[in-house]
Amino acid sequence: GSGNFDNRSIRLNDEANLDVLDTDFAAQQIHLFEIDKKRSHEVALSDVAGFHLGNPLDHVADLFSPQL
Repeated sequence: GSGNFDNRSIRLNDEANLDVLDTDFAAQQIHLFEIDKKRSHEVALSDVAGFHLGNPLDHVADLFSPQL
C-alpha cells in the first residue's frame, strides 16, 4: 500500500514512508510480488457471504483509541 501525507495518517495511524533508490532491491520486490501473484486467487462476494463481521458499532471506538 501507500502512506498518505496528512495529519491523521502520520500521527494517528502511525503510517511511515520509505523511499529506496536501488535497482537490485526493486528487482527483488518485483520478484516477490510475482510469486505472491501466482499464489493468489480472486475472491468473489459469494465466497465471503457467510462471514460474520460482528457489530460494526463495536469498532467505532477503534477510530478514537489513539486519542483516548
